Formats: sequence, C-alpha cells, structure tokens
Amino acid sequence: MRLFHFERRWLRSLCEAMLPGGVRPGLPGAGDVPLERFFDEFTRSAPLDAAIGVRAFTWVLTLAPLVWRLRTFGSLRPSDQVRMLHALEGSRFYVVREVPGLIKLVACLAWASQPEVQRALGVPQPDDRPPPWAVLP
Repeated sequence: MRLFHFERRWLRSLCEAMLPGGVRPGLPGAGDVPLERFFDEFTRSAPLDAAIGVRAFTWVLTLAPLVWRLRTFGSLRPSDQVRMLHALEGSRFYVVREVPGLIKLVACLAWASQPEVQRALGVPQPDDRPPPWAVLP
C-alpha cells in the first residue's frame, strides 16, 4: 500500500505538530527529517493492517477540526493544532484518545532514527549512519 501525495502531506503536518522544531537548541523537529520517504517505506513494509491504520488515523486527525470549524488540521494555527490534539487525547472514548498517540509513535520511529536527533537527545552511542530510507539517492 502507498499513501497518496496529499496523505503524506497531511501526515507530515500532523508529525510536525507533534514533534515541532525549535523546542530545544540543536534538537531537530519532525520537519527536519525526510518523513515522506519514511512513510513510503513504512506503508510498503509494515503489515497491511498497520499501514491501513496509519492511513485511517491520518484522515481522522486531519478532518477532525471540521467538527468545530470549517478547516482541516493543516490549516489551523500551530497553537490550535496542539489544542485539538490535547482535546482528542482527553476524549472519553478510548479509540479517539489513542489515535494521536499512534500517529506520534509512527512519527517517532522516523524522527528518533536520525543520528542528529540521537546525539541531541544524549544517546550514549548514537548510530552515525542514517537509515537507508533517509539517504538521498
């Protein structure tokens, strides 16, 4: 399974809101990682139900703001994006509470695999080689 271009763009927007840059000097954000290539690798190699879950949860999170206002997640201000994610995480429905966390888990797989992130986090022996999907051809 492969995500459509607009789905990769939506997923990138979600990841950037969950792992923003500039939080700590020297610590890259999700926007500093080649996420689209990771998404392609993940949806190609992950079990089909995991890939379908990422696609479905991306749609849910991107379109969730339509319930409150006529905007998608990517068109919200960063502070409103964070507020919306926190509201979903506080839902009384288990599935709704877990959706942001599952997308953040996928984002962290890409983000934390980067040598510069590992060094900034103080990993004792960071892997200096980026994963194959992160190496430009």
